[in-house]
Amino acid sequence: MTVPDNQRLTPNFTLYEMATTNHRSLWADNLVEASQPENLRRLRLVAECLQIIRDHYDTPVIVNSGFRGEALNAAVGGSKTSQHRRAEAADFYVIGVALGEVFDWIRSESGMPFGQLILEGAEPGRPTWIHLSLGAPYRSPERCGQALTWDRVNGYRVAPDV
Repeated sequence: MTVPDNQRLTPNFTLYEMATTNHRSLWADNLVEASQPENLRRLRLVAECLQIIRDHYDTPVIVNSGFRGEALNAAVGGSKTSQHRRAEAADFYVIGVALGEVFDWIRSESGMPFGQLILEGAEPGRPTWIHLSLGAPYRSPERCGQALTWDRVNGYRVAPDV
């Protein structure tokens, strides 16, 4: 099956960028899996959230990881229950804007009904991207609106109030 590289999900996000990572050998298969109707519908919702962020900051949003099919998810060591696996999440950063600023805007001002918002980085106090996942009905209500931080030393922690 051939999937067009440039299929637009929103004005600034394509299926290709929402389904690729640095694992180049897995791009083609992952793109085909991402284009399945149910995955495509959910991935479009994630892209719409990213479009809101892009429009707010008026600068590009770079997706590190969006949809991850079975092989890609295994290759990156992702959880089998990851919302990336179900086309319900993306890891990203915004060009020229501090991650903490974007994180705080999403959780306290954007009005987006997210599932989890995680400021992630390997080292404490040095985030490298933001994880954003869809909220209800894709996550149980008690797990919606979670704002967390993650690093290798401290693991997951509730993010301090802004």
